[in-house]
Amino acid sequence: LAACGDRTGTYTLGTSEQEQGYRDLGKALDSELRRRGKVMLKTIETNGSLDNVKRLKNGELDFALVQGGFEFDDTGLRMLAAVDTEHLHILVPVSSDINDLSDLAGKRIAAGIAGTGSRRLTESIVEAASYDPPVELIATTRETVASELNSGEVDAAMFVSDLRRELKPLLADGQLRLVGVRSAIALSQLLFDVDATEIPSGIYGRNLSLPDTALPTLSVQTNLVVRADVPNNIVKQVIEALYNFRVRHDAWLPDLTEESGRNSPDLMLHPAAEAYYRRNDPLTSDQFEIAAFFLAALIALVSAARVFCRWYRIRITNDKRTNSESD
Repeated sequence: LAACGDRTGTYTLGTSEQEQGYRDLGKALDSELRRRGKVMLKTIETNGSLDNVKRLKNGELDFALVQGGFEFDDTGLRMLAAVDTEHLHILVPVSSDINDLSDLAGKRIAAGIAGTGSRRLTESIVEAASYDPPVELIATTRETVASELNSGEVDAAMFVSDLRRELKPLLADGQLRLVGVRSAIALSQLLFDVDATEIPSGIYGRNLSLPDTALPTLSVQTNLVVRADVPNNIVKQVIEALYNFRVRHDAWLPDLTEESGRNSPDLMLHPAAEAYYRRNDPLTSDQFEIAAFFLAALIALVSAARVFCRWYRIRITNDKRTNSESD
């Protein structure tokens, strides 16, 4: 029934109020699908990844962007693609004596609002680091974090974001700087679905001046997730649109490829996504055996039909001969 589902209609995609990258991708997907004239993808700005998972499971959303790095009940959910990589950014005032994640003990940390993947990952890092004295996590939005850092209301901010527009405005005036995570490799072994990586030198600031050296940090994937009961035809149209050049360009996903998209251990692929990714794959040995079996069965059926036809013709000929001799 899913395979025969309607090829048109309006479906919903959960993005995030806090993530510009999520909103850009949602807008680009909807624009491309509307251009094709079949499916419309209504984007809904939510509180973030945890909220998106909740809404997927209760049926409010059909598709959603969900940050990796935390565990959740994936019953009834399937993967379409890993669409991007988000990096942990730790921001402090330029005058701060904080130079590494390890220096945050006893500090007040702006850590995103409840429901966001940033908040959940920050909580996991703080728990793994076992700070003494403990840190204080303060719910802060991206819009207010710069003023709170500069006024001294918080000592540092921790956000998970892509490497582009999200944090450039915060670092443009030179009042804030980034610090690294020297224990990134160790933490990646302690945290679920989190990798050690780097923030490249010179990706932020005026004249691409920040950071002055590459900073070790942590990263997680951004995943496009779908409810398992969304029809195959709809999923196929969305995943075809995802890899279109216009979508990758407008959502600024230059590194998104089918190979990178399919390599995600987070969730089982939706059947339509799996078929899409495997459409050009050579036959596996099992598939070859199945195809050979059906081919052999077809040949046997054709041969049997030919034998039957030959027998039938002979019988008709003999019946005619018998009738002629009787006359």
